[in-house]
Amino acid sequence: SSDLYIGADPANIDRLQPVIKFFYQHAFDRLMQTAQDLGYSKENKGVCLFLDEFYSFGRLETLVSCMPYFRGYKIKLFLITSDIERVEKIYGEVNTNSIISDCSTKIVFASRSYKTAKKVSQIYPDKPVQEIMNLSSDSQIILRDDEKPVIAKKFFYYADEEMKEKIVKPVALC
Repeated sequence: SSDLYIGADPANIDRLQPVIKFFYQHAFDRLMQTAQDLGYSKENKGVCLFLDEFYSFGRLETLVSCMPYFRGYKIKLFLITSDIERVEKIYGEVNTNSIISDCSTKIVFASRSYKTAKKVSQIYPDKPVQEIMNLSSDSQIILRDDEKPVIAKKFFYYADEEMKEKIVKPVALC
């Protein structure tokens, strides 16, 4: 198996945004084509993409149109954002709702944004906005399609000796 890690110093995001955006647009296009060719077969080993604070790359045009197909093509997409309002600013409310509904698992932490907490409360009606905003810093709500939500304690890998031993230092290319 191969891994590819793409990271950018937050101070360089604006400068690198066009390149990062081009990379992900191209990656989504190629993944969809390759996955279509392979279908849901044994040859298709699948792929995982983690996009942390994905809104910071700007609007990825193919993201919204490709997301409904990802699961069927063994493409697992992990979108990470600290605030739904930032996503809505880039994608608009309708596309943001589509992005959220296309995610089969949602992990929510305490939100300082009323709008974000309200959106979570709509997904998880048993939790009022105030409870979501006051969730303790070591807790999370795990929401999975067709399953009852779970409130769990966060796992801090850096506080666990066994996990710290498994961490591999990234290799600098330049």
